[in-house]
Amino acid sequence: IKAPGWRRGRTGSVDHAAMDEILALQAELARVQEAPTAFKLSEPNIVEIVSTLSQLRLVDVLFTTNGKEYLTPEQLLREVGDEILSHGGRVNVADLPALLNVDLPHIERAV
Repeated sequence: IKAPGWRRGRTGSVDHAAMDEILALQAELARVQEAPTAFKLSEPNIVEIVSTLSQLRLVDVLFTTNGKEYLTPEQLLREVGDEILSHGGRVNVADLPALLNVDLPHIERAV
């Protein structure tokens, strides 16, 4: 049986490295196909879950200015620190909202 992608060497023999690669890929495909289907949540479901957890005060999250992302106060503090480091140790607080996509009052509370 000759499969696509098999190459013959100078002596006319099958390239064993290519065949080993094909067999490994076939085995991986079979393994993935046999694995149980994972549950996936849609983006609206995730937004609803995070909003509900936030309303119940089970998680503390901040919304970004575009409303497409969330971050924790701890993550915001890390991101402020990263910006300070990337600007040589000093950054104007007024520049942070545009850099981090977070409203200034959230940044002021974090630092």
